[in-house]
Amino acid sequence: MKVSIIIPVYNSEQYLARCIESILCQSYQNFEIILINDGSTDHSEDIIKSYITRFPEKFKYEFQKNSGAPVARNKGIDIAHGDYITFVDSDDYLDADFLISLIKYNEDKDVIISGYKKTDGEKMLYVKKPKINYWSLFKYTTNWANLYKTSFIKENNIRFERFRIGEDVDFTFNCIIHLNSYAIISYAGYNYFTNSSSVTNTINKVKKINSLTDVLYCMNKRAIESNYKDKKRIYYYFVKTSIFNIFIQRKALCVVQLKNLFENEYTLIKSLECLKEYKTVFVWEKNEELYINLVLNIFILCYKLKILKLLLICLKKV
Repeated sequence: MKVSIIIPVYNSEQYLARCIESILCQSYQNFEIILINDGSTDHSEDIIKSYITRFPEKFKYEFQKNSGAPVARNKGIDIAHGDYITFVDSDDYLDADFLISLIKYNEDKDVIISGYKKTDGEKMLYVKKPKINYWSLFKYTTNWANLYKTSFIKENNIRFERFRIGEDVDFTFNCIIHLNSYAIISYAGYNYFTNSSSVTNTINKVKKINSLTDVLYCMNKRAIESNYKDKKRIYYYFVKTSIFNIFIQRKALCVVQLKNLFENEYTLIKSLECLKEYKTVFVWEKNEELYINLVLNIFILCYKLKILKLLLICLKKV
């Protein structure tokens, strides 16, 4: 069984070799590496070409005008010839047993979900391993650390939309509503790399309020068209996604902006057609961690009591 490993690349010269080496060192070797250069202006292309020269049979390479990671991943999907697809970000890296650990649970599943480790390059910050239940499909919404059956993705025309934020959440939801079979693995062999400088750069680049409005409308349309009936889980998933959006923008936006953002998104969530006839109340997901359930319900309570601003002041200090 062949795996297509899709890597969008944009100005990744500092970490790209580590990423590629971690793939070439996999204990499972039946794979192709698809590198999509998204208009890099540094030495990323030189690094890519040096690997292609050494291992021409392992690589496919495409250069595109800078269009964003979603477009790059879609191009990778279009040219993938493996039985399964996985996505890797160019500054992340894999444990040597990553592919074999997921493949051995294959059994012709549409999607195989695993966990990840967050690292700053010197130490492990935390490890996330999914619980073996349906909710983990909603919880682990990154596009990486998973395997997707190529025929499942292509036959259902599942692609990444060009949202400013939340394209991975939409991609995951699109997979869920078409899903026939899946496997959840309590394993973490994907290393998600982060450092203070990259976080600072991300925050400084937030010049506008990144609303999930377009993402929510899109997922609502998908739920209606597919007749997806689990309204409770949709509501929980949408609210959780909105609050996470507030959290990641808390340093870049003022309290008033955060308040308006949540109020607009939460009002939209309650009015969406896919939640018609569902009484939107406080939320509780039995397979979710207690603290996340509490955070979601505190947000809803503060919104109803009109003291959301106070909560957001506290959140900005976290």
